[in-house]
This record gives sequence, structure tokens and C-alpha cells, in this order.
Amino acid sequence: MSQTANELQQAIALHRQGQWEQAAALYGDILKREPKHVDALRLSGTLALQAEQPTTALELLTLAATESPGDARIHFHLGLAAQQLASLDLAKQCYELALTLKPDYQVALENLAVVLRDLGELEQALEQSRRALLLNPDSELALANAGTLAFNLGLDEEAMDYFRRSIARYPCNADIRLKFSQLLLRHEQFAAAWQAYEWRFLAADYLAGNALPVLHRPHWTPELPAGHVCVLGEQGIGDELMFASCLADLTRIATTVTVTCSGKLVPLLERSFPTVNVRPREQPIDTAGIDYRVSFGSLLQHFRRDADSFGSGDGFLVVDRAQRARWRRWRTDLGASKLIGIAWAGGAEPAARQARSIPVDLLVAALADGGTLLVALQYDAANADIEQRLPPELLDRVIRPDALDLWDDIDGTAALVSVLDHVVTVDNTLAHLAGALGVPTTVVLPVAAEGRWLKDRPDSPWYRSVSLIRQDPAHPGAWERPLLQLQKAVNAPVDHYRADELPVETPVSVVSPAHRKQVLFVNDTANGYHWGCTLTCNGLLGLLPPDDWLVRSCSIASVDEPVTEAALLADPTLLTPSGLSAWLSRQPALRDAIQRADLLLVNGEGTLHGTGDQALTLLMVLAAATAVCERPFAIVNHSAYPPADDSRAAAIVRELFQKVYARAIDVAVREPNSQTALAALGISSRLTFDCLPLVVSPRTVSHGEQIVIAGTASVSPAVVAALSRFVDAAHSHGVGTTYLYGANGVPAVDDHRLATELVRQTDRRCQITFAPTESAWLDTIGSAAMLLSGRFHHTLAAACLQTPFLAATSNTQKMDGLLSELGLQGLAISWQAVGEPEGFERAEALVRQPDLGLIEPTRLDSLKTRARANLDVVKRRFAEQAS
Repeated sequence: MSQTANELQQAIALHRQGQWEQAAALYGDILKREPKHVDALRLSGTLALQAEQPTTALELLTLAATESPGDARIHFHLGLAAQQLASLDLAKQCYELALTLKPDYQVALENLAVVLRDLGELEQALEQSRRALLLNPDSELALANAGTLAFNLGLDEEAMDYFRRSIARYPCNADIRLKFSQLLLRHEQFAAAWQAYEWRFLAADYLAGNALPVLHRPHWTPELPAGHVCVLGEQGIGDELMFASCLADLTRIATTVTVTCSGKLVPLLERSFPTVNVRPREQPIDTAGIDYRVSFGSLLQHFRRDADSFGSGDGFLVVDRAQRARWRRWRTDLGASKLIGIAWAGGAEPAARQARSIPVDLLVAALADGGTLLVALQYDAANADIEQRLPPELLDRVIRPDALDLWDDIDGTAALVSVLDHVVTVDNTLAHLAGALGVPTTVVLPVAAEGRWLKDRPDSPWYRSVSLIRQDPAHPGAWERPLLQLQKAVNAPVDHYRADELPVETPVSVVSPAHRKQVLFVNDTANGYHWGCTLTCNGLLGLLPPDDWLVRSCSIASVDEPVTEAALLADPTLLTPSGLSAWLSRQPALRDAIQRADLLLVNGEGTLHGTGDQALTLLMVLAAATAVCERPFAIVNHSAYPPADDSRAAAIVRELFQKVYARAIDVAVREPNSQTALAALGISSRLTFDCLPLVVSPRTVSHGEQIVIAGTASVSPAVVAALSRFVDAAHSHGVGTTYLYGANGVPAVDDHRLATELVRQTDRRCQITFAPTESAWLDTIGSAAMLLSGRFHHTLAAACLQTPFLAATSNTQKMDGLLSELGLQGLAISWQAVGEPEGFERAEALVRQPDLGLIEPTRLDSLKTRARANLDVVKRRFAEQAS
């Protein structure tokens, strides 16, 4: 074998193993000798793509294409590089060439469909997705694209088929569930739509534009006792106005209501709902006095479950009377017989904006007649649009309220809108503002309008004063025909009601307790992974009375510059005082949060083990907090397994453990194996227990006949195969199985992988149970015939709920430690045994005789007492300081 061939094989092997730097070096050596070596050029370009270096990839792959123009793979990867560089026309050409060379190139068809969609060529994009599905009917990307494109083209039956197929095959694809919710909503299947809508907190598309708020309180439902409910704001201003239509329903049930919303809406909602405490969502939430939490959009599933529950659709917003009087005088000075507000653009994403927006000259021409004047209420680039597109005779018909900030001053905009005769707008914030004010409004919609506007209806259940005009389905993108209907619409009588006719009440005021210690809750896992983490965080912080402690949150995922093993090995100065200071200075938000805190309270959970990024980043935060900011910290509620191997990285990390833990004012671990592991490094700790039992109340559900399966952090093909064999054995004995899935946000990647593969490999004999709240998660475990899990918190929850369980191998000794604390060591099982006949036999025995797998009540009471001791030392030391 030649030197080049030998090096190429080595490079490919390193490439596949993820050792990219070494692989790139070998590819580079080959190209130094043979600059036109096609395979080295192609593979180097592919590697550059994987490393997110599209410019380099484009250069290398262009050279490869010159040498081998008939290789479809090269043109496909060129398309990927062009896509990463947002060169959509070039990407389209590359994919089309790849398909000319290889017509059955399925992934090229999928990617071409994405590019065509982004170029606005929706019909062509759908056609390519259909072709891709002929080649691979189960393609996750092609099914998602086809469903979305069909939905956007108004082909609802076709979209319904694609979405249902996608959900059946990929039940944990939250993005598809969220899109499916909009299709259900369009067809007024309200209850099912809102159920699917609850997947939004797990959907990557949603999370990319929506930060999840943190509030360590249980989810609210109408069945709970009356109390103080905090409604957590989410999404855009128009969405929050639409959700606000449910606040009156909530105030009739809850004792007290606090709402967090966009700061722009605070004055308007405060005046409109005087019994509600309104706070800007941009500020941290004060938990003092709050009993429950609910997301703003989740009110819909409780108060808008059918058409009758929408009520009258009356206006509910109350404007500032002084501002309204000023705009009335302004209107009088204009002398117009009719004043119509207009907005012609909407949608944050380019594709949505293109679909919704109307050329301003067409809109003005359709409305400008007689003594009518048009008020431009478009908040972005309005003046430029008007100046560039309107001829002088139309320009004279448009008034621009330049003294008003239409973007930031929503309260002032509402006052202006309230004095208009009519509003004509596309689907944007103004549509909701005008409708919620009760002002006669016409919304002009594209063929594939958002689900909230329903299907083919000329009215809206959300707002009685709103009428809808839609594009002709046969002519998507064409505005001429709907604009012809505008004159009739704006002259039609509108039955409307304005809330600002009501007397003004004084807004409620909730006073926060003063003189509290501020705590930075580090490694807050309440908004991710699974519901067990949420409950544990709630239980831990429940030990801090909110009248004495003000808690701010910090998740490890929010650290801008995570620390890796490679970084520690490459830069020995990183852990020096100057290195820690430099690292912290590059993250001003983290530095400021640490400096504002009186104490850092670290929720260890299972994060502190090995040399993984999360453990190293958490240790780095603590090292910087003490060395740079001189802030005290305590580590509680945790398992800790420092690396034990002989590598250089392990030695560095063990030393980091020792230095960091030596500075802690308290170290409390939740099981004995962690205490032993820390003691081996000379680190002393207190043995407490996990805080989850503190928030697990007895359930009213009874155990059913179904076996519930939960995940493991040790997902591998062997684990999936073992669970698949277990499910098959259960099925052959007539026993149902379901996989428990759900989180407060950003679910565990291993849960997603395991659930998806388990459903596929068992041909859907194993179902998926989605838990949208922690209560639903507990109900599922509590009603199980038994639980089979490799997760610490799922197993602990089963013990608390008196559900028999088998606990499978974990990635650390923490499960062994948990079983020891529960006194149920006999319920351990290896993953290999799960897939053997003995696995189902042991499960079946527990179902027949559940008492064999239950914790003794006195032992559980003892563990709860130890859980409450997590913060005993911390609170005592702060009390001593205060005295």
C-alpha cells in the first residue's frame, strides 16, 4: 500500500472517531504532496463542514468538483457549504446538479426542499419533499418539511397526513407536535390543539426565540386549591395580548394573580386588570407569597377548550384617559371625516413576513377615498416604505404620528388606536391590540394563516370587533382580490364593545419583603432534563423561606464559556487567579450575578462526576466565585464522583475538586457512595438526602396494569436492544408498556434518543406517555403497575409513591447508593438482564406481589428528615453572621 493510501485510511479512521484535528493534519499532508487528490479534497471539505467552517469547505470542495465533476457527493456537500453561508441560490444549483448526476439522492432532495422553502418557492419545495418521501417514507426531515409546506400552502388534509405519520414514527419530535397543534387549531379542535401546544417548551424552534422563565413553584391547574398564581409571560406582544383575554377567567378562580409580561405591556395590562399584579418579565421573579405558576399560553388549555368558552370576545383593554384625550384633540385638528389606522407588514421570520405582508401602495390605494385619512401604524421601516412606494397623490392621504414611538410605546399606541374609526392590518401585533381594545378592525390574511385565525371564518372568536379577509386559496400570494373587499369591510357596521368605558380602578400592589439575603442558585436544573430535576430544585429551594431569602437562578447551560477537558489540558493557567479572573471577565452577566449574591447555593445533583464539561464548568464557576469575587458557597443535594483513572486530565480535575471543596462552607451529599468517593480525596461531607421527597405528595391514583419505562444516562445500542426485548416479552404476556417522556424544557438528549429508538424497534408496541407538568409525571409513575428505570429521580419518585420498581445500571454508583438508602438493594438489575427472560419475570413478580418492592414508611420518613437537613448548616451560619 502506498504512503498516500495508508495515510488516507488513517485519516478516515480518525475522522470517524471524532479526532478531527489529527484527521485534518493527515489530509493536509496528502494535499501538500498531491494538491489535486480528490478524496483528500472531498474529505477535508466534509470535515470543514462538520467543524462549521463553511468558507474553507467551499474552497476545498470547489477544487474537488473541478477534478471530479461527476461525483454527486461533492456537489451535495458544496450545497451544504453554500447553505451554511446563506448562499441559497448557489445551494440550489449544487443540489440540482447532484440530483442530475444521481436522481435517487434522497438527502439531496430533502435539502433542496429546505432551500426552495427558504427562497419562497413553496410549491416546488413540497414537490421535492414528496419525491424524497417516495425514496424514504420514514424520513424525519422530509415528513416535517412536507407537513409544514402543505400547511403553509393551505393543503390541510395532506399536512394532516404528514404530521400524523411523523408523530407515529417520531413521537418525541416536539417541533412537529407544535406545528400539528396549529393545524388542529385551524380546524377548531381546541382541546387537542392546546394539548399538542404544551410540547412547545421542548421544541427547538420555539426555544430558539423564547427564554424559559424560572419559578420554583408547582404548575397551576383549576383543580388545585385557590392561591396566588403567577402567570409567566412568553412569546411576542401580540401573543401576550391574546393570552391576556384569559386573565379575567383566572381571577375568578385564584386568590391572587401575578402576571409577568413584556415591559411594554405593563402599563396597559395594569390598568386593564386592576386586581392583577403586573410585572415586566425582563426582571427576575420574586417568589415571595406565590403558590403556583402557569405559562401565559397554557391558560388556553384551561379556559378556551371549545368554541363556547371564548365568551363574547369583547374588548378588555383600558387606555390612559389623558393620552386618549390628547389624540382626540389631534384627530379634531386633522378634520378628517374618517380615520383608518393601517399596518402592512408582519412576521418575525423572513418567510412568514413575505407571506403576510402587503405592498403599502396597494393597501393605501384600496382605502384612500373621499375624506378618509390613513394613519400609518407600521412600527418598522414605515417611513422608508411610504416615501419609496407611494406616489404624491397617495402620500397625501397618509398621516404619520412621528411623535409616537410605535415600537416601544404600546400604551401610547393603544390610546391613538382607540380614537380611530377602523383599523386595517395584516397579521401582526396591531391586529391583537386593536381587537383587544374593541376597535373595529379588519385583518387581511394570507392563504395559510396562523392557526389562531381558524379556517375560512370571516370573524374571530378572540375579538368580536375583528373581521377577517383572506387570500383566495387558488391564488396564494395575490392580494388584489382581498383588497377589493376592503371598502365594504371598513364601511360595514361593527358590533363592538370597549372596556375603556368602564370606571378606572386603582391597580393592586404587591410589596416584596425587604432585607433579604440574595442567593444565586447555581446549577438550577428546574428548566431541563426531566421533571425529577424540577421537583428536586423546588424541594431544595422550599427550604429557604422567601421572606428571608431572595433567590436568583443560574443554570450551567447558561454559562457562555463552558470549560472542557481539552481546555484544561491546553492551558494550565486557566485555574490560576489571573486565569479565573480573565475567564469570568469574558462573561459579564455571570460575573455580575455572582457579585450581587450574598451566597452561592450549588445544587449538585448528579452533575459533579468525571471530567465532563458540566462538572468542569460548575467547578470553574465556584473557583472563580471564591478567588475573584470572594463569595461563599455551599454544595448540597448532590452526588459526587471525581474521576478515578490515571490520566493527566483526571489528576488535574481531582486537584480542582480538592481546592474547590476546601472553600465550601458546607458540603451535603445525598447518598453514601458519594461520601466515600469524596473522602478518598480528603474531602469531608455531611450525609443528607435528595430533596425530591419533600415535594411528592400522596396521589389519589391507583396502580394500573401498565409497566412504565423511564430513561438512563447510559443509552447505548445494547440498552435499546435490551429494553426492546423486554417490551416484546411484556407484549407476548398481554402487558402494556409506555415510555415516560417530558420536562419543564430542553429534555434530556438521551431520553429523546431512547424513546425514539424504542418505539421504532418495538414497532410501536411501546407507547409514549408525555408528561406536560410535574404533576402528570408523578401521576404516571404513581399509577404504574411497576417502573423500570435507570434514572435516580424516577426511581426515587416510585419509592415515594409506593410503586414497585426495578432499578437498572447507571453511569455512576449513585443508583447503588440510592437503593442502599431505600433499603431495596434487591431491586437492582443490569441492562443485560433486562433483556433476558429473567428481566420480565422479575417485573411480573413485582406486579403480582408489589409489597416485595416497597420502601418501609418509617425509612421514608427518616429520609425526608435528612432531606430537610440539606440547608441546616447554611442557614445556621448565616444566622450567626447576622447576629
